[in-house]
Amino acid sequence: MRSIFKNSIRIVLLLGLAALFLVSTTMAVNADVLKIEPKGKKEIKIAVLDLISAIETAAQTNSHYMKEGKKRGWDVRVFDLKMNYAEAPNILETMINAGYDAILVNWTSPKYYKAQVKKAFDKGIPVFTNHCGDLVPGLAAEFAVSSYAQGAMTADYISTKLKAGDKILMSTDPTVAPCINRRIVAERVFEDRKITIAQKLYFTSGDPVQVGYDQVKNALTADVNKEIKAVWTDWEGRGQSASRAAMDLKRSDIIVATTDDSPLTYTYLRENPTYHATAAMIGKMGILVERMFKELDNVFAGKPLQTETVIIPVSSYLVTKENLPPKGYFFRDDGNYSGKPNFKVQ
Repeated sequence: MRSIFKNSIRIVLLLGLAALFLVSTTMAVNADVLKIEPKGKKEIKIAVLDLISAIETAAQTNSHYMKEGKKRGWDVRVFDLKMNYAEAPNILETMINAGYDAILVNWTSPKYYKAQVKKAFDKGIPVFTNHCGDLVPGLAAEFAVSSYAQGAMTADYISTKLKAGDKILMSTDPTVAPCINRRIVAERVFEDRKITIAQKLYFTSGDPVQVGYDQVKNALTADVNKEIKAVWTDWEGRGQSASRAAMDLKRSDIIVATTDDSPLTYTYLRENPTYHATAAMIGKMGILVERMFKELDNVFAGKPLQTETVIIPVSSYLVTKENLPPKGYFFRDDGNYSGKPNFKVQ
């Protein structure tokens, strides 16, 4: 079984990751069907549960929700979880009881609010997740790029820069499903390429950016013989932390590859010698959100939707120092973005 899995990874990589650039929709077997009475001209209210609204990627994503809502005359409100997962059930309960017509969730596994997802389903309230990674009964749909593809891309990038036996660090979150998926595939790629994972630095609590910085800095400080050649991370915030830690220790030889992007990501790619690559997608977030709202249109029109559906409307892409877009733009040239939200966060 292991050899089959390793061969499949090798095929994906050696074919230039072509298969990962397909969009797709998959559905769980025997899942419930969500079908509600058409909303007609009812005023629509949408609630967004955001994992952490302070980061630029969240502001960018939430601005797309606002844009799509405005097109339709819907009221869209963002609630900031501030990474306090224990509060997720309470906030979902508040949204359900407040009569919101749909709930959107960013980067927060529905396993934390499983009962509330089922309660929402029973009340005819669709719950759509954005890169949350898990499916639970009653969840209308998960929208995402392939986190497995992202893990493969970045691990492959690092592997091509190193030789067999070289050592790396992994900086990762063991609680967020997409991060777990990225790490699992990256581990297999490194194993296949005979790259040694010297340490896995797990985030558990606190400020993820600061914790990531401290962990990488401590590991590199202990690396007196400079055997560590690269740092793989599952998220741009940890990538930026790792990059800063390496530079503060004058380790400009370190190669950092990460996932996700924001305006700050492109600044790091331009200005920081250790920040080499990211598996990006935020430039396509508008397309993903557009598809999400079209599905909401269908649900509100009374059309049936099989729940526990995974919809992958866009693909990720590798951004490196070599293919950077013009300053101030995302890779897909979707326009300039300041990172500051122009809407109220609850």
